Amino acid sequence: MLGHVFKRIVVGWDGTPSSETALDWALRHGPEIPIVLMSAATRGDSSFDQDQIETVMARQPSGRRQDVENRSVIGPPDEVLAEFLLPGTLIVVGTPAHKRGSRWSLGARLAGRHGGGTVAVIPPHAGGGDDLPVVVGIDGSAASSAAVEVAADEARRRGAPLEILHAWHPPSTWRPVFGDTAADLEVFASMHRTVLDEAMSHARRLGVECTGRLERGDAVQLLSKEGRAASLLVVASHGYGPLRRFFLGSVSVTLLLDPPCPVLVVTEVLAHE
Repeated sequence: MLGHVFKRIVVGWDGTPSSETALDWALRHGPEIPIVLMSAATRGDSSFDQDQIETVMARQPSGRRQDVENRSVIGPPDEVLAEFLLPGTLIVVGTPAHKRGSRWSLGARLAGRHGGGTVAVIPPHAGGGDDLPVVVGIDGSAASSAAVEVAADEARRRGAPLEILHAWHPPSTWRPVFGDTAADLEVFASMHRTVLDEAMSHARRLGVECTGRLERGDAVQLLSKEGRAASLLVVASHGYGPLRRFFLGSVSVTLLLDPPCPVLVVTEVLAHE
């Protein structure tokens, strides 16, 4: 059975509407979890406006009051927040106000680091109901197994359905033998079905019921489509599993730059029995 995966939430704060959205989501996400509001200052000044923060906190349900600790550190935001990228910590950031410049947004730069913690990127339209499904994309790796654990915990907390999606396509170097394309594809599909079945069994061992979908196609397109009807989308930051699938890169970066819903990227491999 699951306990709560996250023991602390760290929110990246710069006083912009996107950081307000991140704080609002964090407050709604974990009313029982300590929150650190972290500002990366450039000249020793702070972006904290207590009235602005109180306005965001006042949006929470009546009677709910949560302690939020404000901290300000001089340094680049990704470097400052990366110090908190530890097991049991959820780092929450908003999306940039524009898509100009580098493809590596703050969320993508954090998610590209390995060694612990989970990164949540919250889009402006993050107001979907918690009863919508939690969708997790898997690839058969230890990292995606950790993503299943995070997604199962989120689904349990929300009382929401858990959907496990495994997108696949034949290896780029594959060529059919003797022209028997259908037989080869059936073998590939069977291998990937095993990966999906193992992920579903893992979720059920954690005490969470789930549904699974095996889809041949582009992972970004499939996850983006499912994310538009989900309360949360969970993926792993890397995934060299038995099927040699690399998961961060174009898949996770694209999802983080244009998230269809709140996206969690698991950068840690949680402890297994």
